[in-house]
Amino acid sequence: MDAEYTLSAGSPITMVNVISTMPDNTLAAGIVLHPKGKALRNTNEAGPGGWRYLATWGPQSDQGENLGLVVFFRNGEAGLTPNELETRSVRFRKPIFTYAFAAIWGQGPMGINDQEAFVAWCNEQQTKLPPPKGKAAPGNTKK
Repeated sequence: MDAEYTLSAGSPITMVNVISTMPDNTLAAGIVLHPKGKALRNTNEAGPGGWRYLATWGPQSDQGENLGLVVFFRNGEAGLTPNELETRSVRFRKPIFTYAFAAIWGQGPMGINDQEAFVAWCNEQQTKLPPPKGKAAPGNTKK
């Protein structure tokens, strides 16, 4: 497996491009669901190749600070798996795929300290992530 991680200055999102020789439906990505956290996922539409996400939000430290964790994945490239213990994950259908993840602390520089703001941020990022290779992002098409 070969994985390339990309980070941009000022963004908490890490993009991951994976190329694997493993069989289909072998690789997965996930996040931890703390016992006091709440499981979330996008409720807005994502067409073929569009981004979806699963996330968690809630107190996840001894000090009770809120933490938002999110995994973004492309519609059609991955499917949700059943929760196992404290893990929420997606399994990738093919050996070549892209996904992204981020962590947002309630006390962090993003200024996001409640679930509503975190979900709004996730929904916004979902529309800003890059399109599949060979497709233009909405609003970025040349005339």
